[in-house]
Amino acid sequence: MLGLLTGCTGTEPGPTFTPTLPDSTPSPDDDPEPDADVDPVDELEPPEIPELSDDPVAAAEQVVDYFIAAYNYGYQTSDPEPLLAISHSECGTCNLHAERMADQRETGEYVEGGDLKLRDLEVFLLENDQVLVETTLSQAAWTSFDRDGNKIDEGRAAEIASGYGLVFEENTWSIRAISNETGS
Repeated sequence: MLGLLTGCTGTEPGPTFTPTLPDSTPSPDDDPEPDADVDPVDELEPPEIPELSDDPVAAAEQVVDYFIAAYNYGYQTSDPEPLLAISHSECGTCNLHAERMADQRETGEYVEGGDLKLRDLEVFLLENDQVLVETTLSQAAWTSFDRDGNKIDEGRAAEIASGYGLVFEENTWSIRAISNETGS
């Protein structure tokens, strides 16, 4: 810093320009106030199902990635539709989460945190157009609130070992079953 504060010596030429400083008067848009009428959740875009690969291993990875995005989106917005779009009608865990998301919308309850992140994934091809995907997920700590902002429940961050049973029917992949085992 001291080097920047020293002046010219007798052997060095003086400056050939005059520095200009920016105008310190803020413009009206420099620090806009957030729009109180816009809920950040309303600005979230739902995930879109990607064009699934013809390779069953790659397609399985895409389905699980989409499921995680749909799960996170669904709990943030109380919108189960993206999750249902990839779920087989027989997937009890999928239906349970979709019902919870819909219940949140009806009751005004909401969740903060709880996002899932994929840490590891392994795909096993099975017979009859079925695939087993074993994953390790991390889930952030979460808190649920009622419509008035009163805390209802909370959960700690966790590592989750999940198995996804995928099936290829009617030219598309869907999740037929999910199993979870929570660690600490």
